[in-house]
Amino acid sequence: MDKIDKKEVLRKKRGQVSKEDISKFNEEYIDKANDELIALLKSKDSQKRTLSIYLLGEINDKIAIPYLSQLFLEEKALYTRLAISEVLANFGEDAVPSLINLLGKIGNNQEKSLPEKYFNKKSFPLPRDLATRTLTKVGKIAIPFLIEFLDKKISNINDMEIFRKEQAIDALGAIAYKYGDHRSLNSLEKLGKNELLIKNKKYIIQWKIIRACCGFKNNEKALKILFLILNNINKTNNSNNINKIINCNTDYNCNYNCNVKDIITNNYGYTYNFDNTFDNNSNNSYFYPFYWEAIRSIGQIGIVNNEVINFFDSFRDNTNTQIKLALKIAKNSLKLY
Repeated sequence: MDKIDKKEVLRKKRGQVSKEDISKFNEEYIDKANDELIALLKSKDSQKRTLSIYLLGEINDKIAIPYLSQLFLEEKALYTRLAISEVLANFGEDAVPSLINLLGKIGNNQEKSLPEKYFNKKSFPLPRDLATRTLTKVGKIAIPFLIEFLDKKISNINDMEIFRKEQAIDALGAIAYKYGDHRSLNSLEKLGKNELLIKNKKYIIQWKIIRACCGFKNNEKALKILFLILNNINKTNNSNNINKIINCNTDYNCNYNCNVKDIITNNYGYTYNFDNTFDNNSNNSYFYPFYWEAIRSIGQIGIVNNEVINFFDSFRDNTNTQIKLALKIAKNSLKLY
């Protein structure tokens, strides 16, 4: 067996089917009761599971949604999972509650730590969580459900609850980027202000909000939220260094020099604190992903004002390669040559 044959066999084991396979299967099963197709979802043959998923989607009976959702949670075969995602997305609004219930529960590929590298693409990052990815395909009609989920009060620090909200944030950012729907900004802002998350240093969810902001093109409020999160992070990072305040409403040619720390008060009413020395051995390096993600989001949002210019300028002596790359791309995008 040559390499091509081996790859084909492997793909079939992972549930891949051809158009011819689908056509033959549909001819045989189209007149069968839905119960028979649902029973095939438990077949040991991944291709049969895939074929039954596609036919259930074609029949479009929403009775299949809970069975497909349960299989989505359990399925290991790649192409069968992709089929489930496609079919559930096509069910639209009817599938959204089930998909929200699956947030953070499928697989183990979601971000659980801050990234080590800048995301060097113009598109919104593809959500790692499969339920999130499917909700993004559903699009605008998923937004009210996601907002309701995001707005549920965080009464205590439940890591799984926060983890699931992180996936919802990804969905809202991706939908905003793809469809231009900005209804979720108020919910993102409320979450960014959540004192329980700030006090308990839940950094991933705050980083996710910064990243989601890149989906809100030309929206001033997205910038406001971004600076709010930076303020929260820098309060945590520099709580013992609140000693130098600079009201930064100067023009781009500002030549202030700061030997230790700058705390810049912007027009949004937030204070953000930057270490202009950027000692890579300092604790500040942990927060670099926030900075390069914020720079990237600002470039994507597409608004230039004094706050943006001074924020960028505060990194003028930075030597971190990822931040330098983010600045180069964002400045080019914003025509700040």
